Formats: sequence, structure tokens, C-alpha cells
Amino acid sequence: MAVVTAVDLPLLTANQVSDLIGVPAKTVLHLAREERLPSVKIGRRVLFSRQAIEQAIAAAMEHGRPV
Repeated sequence: MAVVTAVDLPLLTANQVSDLIGVPAKTVLHLAREERLPSVKIGRRVLFSRQAIEQAIAAAMEHGRPV
């Protein structure tokens, strides 16, 4: 049986994004509410595309602005 990691999943939870970028999950959710991190809300869950998160961070770094 293969082990599935956050890298393999198409959508990540706030906790997984938190581990990925090194900030608290509460901050991830706050940034999503402010539309500073791309997310999708499905029911009560807020989910994130790893690719979209990486692109948002890369764009912020390129332009020298905070996420």
C-alpha cells in the first residue's frame, strides 16, 4: 500500500499549508479570508491548491511584497 502525503494531494488543508510554508494554520486561514492566499471553501472546509499557493508565494517574492 502506497503512502499518500500532502505533496500527492490536489488540495491541502490549512494545517498542511501551515506545515508547507511554516506559519500557523490560523495565519493561513486569515490570509485566505483576506484573499491574500488562493483558496476554495467547500462546506465548512477551506482548502488550498499546492500549486496555487506556491505561485502566490513566488509572485509575492518576485514583486517584493508580503503575501
